[in-house]
Amino acid sequence: MFPVGCAMWTAPITVMYGGAANETAILRVPFNVEIRSLDGEQVSKGIAQDDLRIQIGPGTHRAEVRYSVLYPTTGGDFDKIQSDYYLISFDCLAGGTYRIECDDPRTIDATRRYARHPSFRVLPHVTIPVPPAVSAEKPAPSIPVPATPSGRAQDGASATELKRVWEKATPAERRAFLDSMNAPRSATPPP
Repeated sequence: MFPVGCAMWTAPITVMYGGAANETAILRVPFNVEIRSLDGEQVSKGIAQDDLRIQIGPGTHRAEVRYSVLYPTTGGDFDKIQSDYYLISFDCLAGGTYRIECDDPRTIDATRRYARHPSFRVLPHVTIPVPPAVSAEKPAPSIPVPATPSGRAQDGASATELKRVWEKATPAERRAFLDSMNAPRSATPPP
């Protein structure tokens, strides 16, 4: 059995900062994280909300969060497993989307152990723009994925390395990278 994250509706964006959309960031809070306050302001997340989105200003923020799940038990009941509240601090850039993440154990015993000492991280949600297709008639050639000696692709290691680099980057470095991803690309390379 797995922890339950009821998704009866999608949570609306809660406005915590009055700036324009391009001057704010979005903080996503998943079903298994309960947020009590953000920068000293109380935050309420309705029951059965799968993913809360909070609009916030750029800069450093502090959130009071805890791990909380409903675990199905025999007889159709649920066991509510929660951690203590923890204070986390994170930086964000205007225009970015960030997500509070924590582990999601697969057994009730592992969930109880994890709730005693959870770990939270706030990671940016990065989307990579897909370049437009050159021609609809010709399919693009496939690019082979390098394999390890065991024959498995190394994409997990690459993703872990990218995540590590992103976490170490300063807010200015992150903004510069995101700006470079959205910059118009010329047809000819510079000389």
